Amino acid sequence: MKKQSPDHLKLYKMAENQGGYFTSKQAQEAGLSKDLLSHLVSSGKFLRLRQGVYRIKAFPEMPYSEYFEIWVSTAMKSVFSHQSALNLYELTDRIVTAFHLTVPRKASQRLENVYYHTSKLKTEEITTRHGLPVTDIPRTLYDLYRSRESPEWIIQAAQQALERGMISEGRLMERIQTYSQAFQRFMKEVLEKRETS
Repeated sequence: MKKQSPDHLKLYKMAENQGGYFTSKQAQEAGLSKDLLSHLVSSGKFLRLRQGVYRIKAFPEMPYSEYFEIWVSTAMKSVFSHQSALNLYELTDRIVTAFHLTVPRKASQRLENVYYHTSKLKTEEITTRHGLPVTDIPRTLYDLYRSRESPEWIIQAAQQALERGMISEGRLMERIQTYSQAFQRFMKEVLEKRETS
């Protein structure tokens, strides 16, 4: 069997869509042996951030780079949710000190400062923001509600999303029809108060 030649361009293109980050598995798919990967780290071309996660050193630093690192660390099988989603939507002024990810099943690798939430998200509940997978606004609000976050915080986020045109009232109410009755009542009250203010 013929050995695959290293395809640096293929690896760069993969990393380009991931904020400059890539996994050892992706490097292998691009034909880089473990020895070559180790050499490229030693020579300073790549940075090894944690087991199996690397970054192209010359790749420009991007906003939310720490989110890309976390996402790539989960082999791109997670979706940012809860407080992390609010931060990516820029709907909070709280300083986020931990990451929240929704994964389809229990994560085998545990990362520091990462909270894992297990749920099978529907396709319509996932969107992208800054190139990262994130729960859509209705699902984000619902996750915060179910996590018993401050109602004032949820209200503020919902109002800002509506004011910025990120979602319409009609679309918001349509999308939450599959969520709990209590949450639907809560959001209806939020919208009614908004109309009277």
